[in-house]
Amino acid sequence: MAGSVWIPRELLKDREVHASAKLLWVILAEFGSESSPSQAELGAMLGLPAANVVRLIKELENGGWLKVRRRSRPKRNLYRLNSKKMKPKQ
Repeated sequence: MAGSVWIPRELLKDREVHASAKLLWVILAEFGSESSPSQAELGAMLGLPAANVVRLIKELENGGWLKVRRRSRPKRNLYRLNSKKMKPKQ
């Protein structure tokens, strides 16, 4: 993992994104701009159950800060961070 992480100012100011979702974005950034950590692993890092991680992922995705490619093999999703807010998912 990286030693330090830059977080977009626009994300910090985004009032529609909860602080825990912003922290998840930072954790994902530590894995790199494209990564596939498990929801259980992310939950352990956040101190939250995997179900809460799913909600935070959806919040970032719907807000345009994260793109998720759902995969069945391997079973882990692929997460791509957006450093600029993209058009929200419809």
